[in-house]
Amino acid sequence: MKEGVDRSAMRFGIFLALFHDTGENPTLALNRDLELMEHLDRLGFDEAWIGEHHSGGLEIIASPEVFIAAAAERTKFIKFGTGVASLPYHHPLVLAGRMIQLDHQTRGRTMFGVGGDAAELRADRALRDPALPPRQQAAHRRARMGRLQPRRIHRPPHRSGADEMAKWRSEKGTAG
Repeated sequence: MKEGVDRSAMRFGIFLALFHDTGENPTLALNRDLELMEHLDRLGFDEAWIGEHHSGGLEIIASPEVFIAAAAERTKFIKFGTGVASLPYHHPLVLAGRMIQLDHQTRGRTMFGVGGDAAELRADRALRDPALPPRQQAAHRRARMGRLQPRRIHRPPHRSGADEMAKWRSEKGTAG
């Protein structure tokens, strides 16, 4: 049981969207966010979920793992979770390794949350042309989004055998 906190009835957690004024000093803002984690720990909160955001200044925690490591050093009881780690930005093996290390460093006070990313929705909003009538907006966005889509890379067939690979190389005109 946490010091001075009755845990018999209800548990408390928080999901934090740590928004900051874009003109604010990021170092001071992060320090204030870490002080908030200390305060939540003293109040007896059981968990805090920290999101990964790449918004260019409004939400400045691009790596919840780094923030959680710093917060865990300042607190005693509260558990921290990634809410969420955005899978499209990370290789799953590397992310899993970081979370395992973080779980050891926090002595088991880490929770792992993963998810997608709303980048496509943000891109859709950013590609709107206010000069176009509403009926033409969707077609305009689709045309612009088409330019942002990743290109498919031609890969050799997934068959084994040297003659299959040689055939593919000769069709592509590559040596070796």
